[in-house]
Amino acid sequence: KLGLAGELMVLKYEESKLKEYGIHKKVEHISMTIGDSEGYDIKSYDKTGNVKYIEVKTTTGGIQTPFFLSSNEVEFSRSHSDSYQLYRIYDLDLRTGKGNLYILTGDISQILELIPKSYLATGDIFLE
Repeated sequence: KLGLAGELMVLKYEESKLKEYGIHKKVEHISMTIGDSEGYDIKSYDKTGNVKYIEVKTTTGGIQTPFFLSSNEVEFSRSHSDSYQLYRIYDLDLRTGKGNLYILTGDISQILELIPKSYLATGDIFLE
């Protein structure tokens, strides 16, 4: 619910920006139409019409509140650093749908401190 609220906020923001720029392209809510496996949530465009891939991370806490990223999201930011943006929504009020926003651009592994929190366990031990 929280993540979707943030994504809807960003969709409206991006649609208004494209209108302001006079760009007649559609903002796509990728996490809803394709799913969460793409490495980003929203496909939009900058003021010159170039594609930008947007990952949205939302919390009700303040600007310092940690948030989770998948390894797929981090890798996507690396491989698409020239067109990747992380929209960080914080202090989101679910009743009003309003919050604060900052935007990080590029390879997020070079911008944020990433702390591993889970591991995939596998091994040949299960075959014996």
